[in-house]
Amino acid sequence: MLNILIIDDDPLTRRALFFEISRAGHHVEAAADAYDGLKMTELGNYDLIICDIILPQISGLVLSALLQQFSNRKIPLLLMSSTKEFKSFIEQQDFGAMGFMHKPVKRPQLNMWLNRIEELKGE
Repeated sequence: MLNILIIDDDPLTRRALFFEISRAGHHVEAAADAYDGLKMTELGNYDLIICDIILPQISGLVLSALLQQFSNRKIPLLLMSSTKEFKSFIEQQDFGAMGFMHKPVKRPQLNMWLNRIEELKGE
């Protein structure tokens, strides 16, 4: 079982991801913005963070840099956006993210990433 944090300001996306990840047997927590997500990463023991790129106040890209710089452990990060152009941008840059998902996130794509994290974790 993975412990996963979702950071997205869209309540429908948070609920959909929460449902799908819970249904797959994992523990899920959610934050509506990067500030709350950052606080939760300090307190929680997450195996994966799934974060929207476009967030109010602090973007998912800035959050990724903050996590790399200040986190005492490296938590795998998946970035997501409804804007497809971000995918090639993410792939060309080093934001510390392990991947990108286009919103709305499809179940097969989500399951592929969850399986990959489980393999990395050794489950």
